[in-house]
Amino acid sequence: MLPKIDGFTVCEMIRKNNKVPIIILTALTDEESQLKCFDKLADDYITKPFSMPILLKHIEAIVITTPVIKISNISKKLSKLDMTWKCNTTRTDEIGVLANNLDTMAERLNKTINELTIANKQLQKDIEQEKEREKVQTQFFRAVSHELKTPLTIIKGQLEGMIYEVGEYKNKEKYLKHCLKVANDMESLIKEILSVAMIKEENFKLNEKEFNIANTIKNVLKKYQGIAEDKEIEIITNIGEQYNFIGDERLLENAISNIVSNAVMYSPKKEKVFIEFRNNKVKIENTGIHIESKDLEQLFNPFFRVDKSRNKNTGGSGLGLYIVKTIFDYHNISYKIENSQNGILFTIKLPE
Repeated sequence: MLPKIDGFTVCEMIRKNNKVPIIILTALTDEESQLKCFDKLADDYITKPFSMPILLKHIEAIVITTPVIKISNISKKLSKLDMTWKCNTTRTDEIGVLANNLDTMAERLNKTINELTIANKQLQKDIEQEKEREKVQTQFFRAVSHELKTPLTIIKGQLEGMIYEVGEYKNKEKYLKHCLKVANDMESLIKEILSVAMIKEENFKLNEKEFNIANTIKNVLKKYQGIAEDKEIEIITNIGEQYNFIGDERLLENAISNIVSNAVMYSPKKEKVFIEFRNNKVKIENTGIHIESKDLEQLFNPFFRVDKSRNKNTGGSGLGLYIVKTIFDYHNISYKIENSQNGILFTIKLPE
């Protein structure tokens, strides 16, 4: 008998600070006492009287057999790539070393699997992006082929008519001028196609530098002041004096120029174009015209034209806003075009 405390209390005290295996040797044989042994976290119990061989067998089971079975079961889970376990042993003997090595191997394997999973997801994403790029390129070149085929057919037909002096084509001076106009339109279209191709090159890099984008907007407006006056369009501006931005100044000027050009060229006579630049937001609004919602969603697609306002007779190639989209996407600039109460509003939000 222990002084003042019983064996169950000793078991509790040991278990609080140590995970050493505990076998309780007791003369108590009733069921309640046996259950109490396990409630106190004993690993096993033996009732008195007992023999030494029996005690040794119990010790062997607890110290060797049970841990080995546990490690074996864990290794089976490991073979199925189940990493939701751990040996969690404090033993320093051979079995403890084996268990710790198994834990280490599982951690490294789990880390490798996670890295491979992430890499595989990125690879799948890259493959999908490449497929999408190829799809877009195919669609683009089909559209290019169609856009070039039409004016070439016109020029060919008119030249043949003049050569064989067919009907009205006998007036060579008139139709040579028309052929020249179609050729000039083709030249402009090819330049825009080459601009898109350059930007879309895989190894393309922005020529980034810091510049005052407010000045860039003002320079763009000067180019369209004359056209606006010819159409009696009033350009109303509210542009801050200074806003430094890091980007490709030439490309961004090209993008802004396309937007302002659309605002001036496709507005009816005697309308207004409002241009506001405050903080990091540019708003360009032209009055007197609206675009159907179904067409708004397609404006940034290559060679798309709104039937009534943006056809070949107005000189639009259908590539302008596609180029704008490409340039802004490269600079992580958000943008949207929408109908406003009085017309069409293009909003540009620069990264802060």
